[in-house]
Amino acid sequence: MSQRVGEQVPAPVPPDNPDAWYAPEVCDQREIHPGVVATIRERPDGFAYEVREPSMTPGERRDFGRVREHFGDAGFIDEPAR
Repeated sequence: MSQRVGEQVPAPVPPDNPDAWYAPEVCDQREIHPGVVATIRERPDGFAYEVREPSMTPGERRDFGRVREHFGDAGFIDEPAR
């Protein structure tokens, strides 16, 4: 363990706070829908927008796969970048 006895780690603060030691590149982070978190990070080449969606149960993944397959030829369902 690298932490010395008596040292304390500061309490977390919101990511957009300049004192956010744990995520200095995060400009903003919000829950835009229950379980869906959007994060904006500052990168050397600009800003990156990331979305974390809730995980699906095996049954939900199966159902979602059937919906994607059904509408696959319509051209409006894009595969998310992973």
